[in-house]
Amino acid sequence: MIQDLKELLSSQTYGVLSTKSADFQPYPFGSVVLYSLSDRYQPLMYLSDLAEHTRNIKQDNHVAFTVLTEGAEDPQTCPRATLIGRVKALPDGLEYQIEYDRFFKQFPQTLAYRQLDFQLYEIDVIKIRFIAGFGRMGWIEGHSLST
Repeated sequence: MIQDLKELLSSQTYGVLSTKSADFQPYPFGSVVLYSLSDRYQPLMYLSDLAEHTRNIKQDNHVAFTVLTEGAEDPQTCPRATLIGRVKALPDGLEYQIEYDRFFKQFPQTLAYRQLDFQLYEIDVIKIRFIAGFGRMGWIEGHSLST
């Protein structure tokens, strides 16, 4: 199932980032965001400090990130996953530059945001609920992505 999960994550370009609302507690807040994957299959997102989800992350970095097969006729029968973890801003340095280059290679249209208040964030995935198809589902440990 890990290989199916990696294929799903590698084949998609956006997901729904669910954060804990800082302004409307205890309600969650969902945002559609672009993502790429680190070499360890951790989602990378380029987020603005002005965005609601980023403000929420700065209050509480626990998130859920849902990815499903784009264009599926019936989204309830297609592969999908919800990744649960903590978001962190990547610090400047070699790793940041490598991941930054990876993100912009996939999304060159976002290069225009470089001079703005955007920063690269990574989800440290703890658990994954993966539904590969009818009768094929389960919880997966986050560290399984990097193996």
